[in-house]
Amino acid sequence: VSNLPAWLIKKQQEDQQKPQPSSSSSSSQGIANHDKDPTKVQDVPTTITTTALTPFKLLILSNMVAPGETDDELEAEVKEECESTCGPVLSIKVMDADHVQPYVRVFVLFQECKDANQAEALFQGRSFAGRVITARLVDETTFRP
Repeated sequence: VSNLPAWLIKKQQEDQQKPQPSSSSSSSQGIANHDKDPTKVQDVPTTITTTALTPFKLLILSNMVAPGETDDELEAEVKEECESTCGPVLSIKVMDADHVQPYVRVFVLFQECKDANQAEALFQGRSFAGRVITARLVDETTFRP
């Protein structure tokens, strides 16, 4: 029993019945090349991929400011930016660098997953205070700052 679609199984069977062109047993560099024929084009089913939203609500922003340069305004600035462009924020926590994590992290918990995904796209690679931000979503049920 196969999980492949019937049309793909039929195509594979037809391809196996076709005569195979002979190929050289080594490449121009003298390395054996028994399993690949550069002239053969494999048919691969075409699939349309869309960027799937992650089901996470917790966004971690890293490298917004240098270690030791956190202030009370950072939390307010991030919350204002997130809520004005993405959606409601439930909480924000700023953690300075330490011996385990050498960079400042800002944890932003959104009310909705779609808002967290939008914020990740907004902040990832963005420049702030002369630094490039790294944004990643994590599972808020298993990750606690």
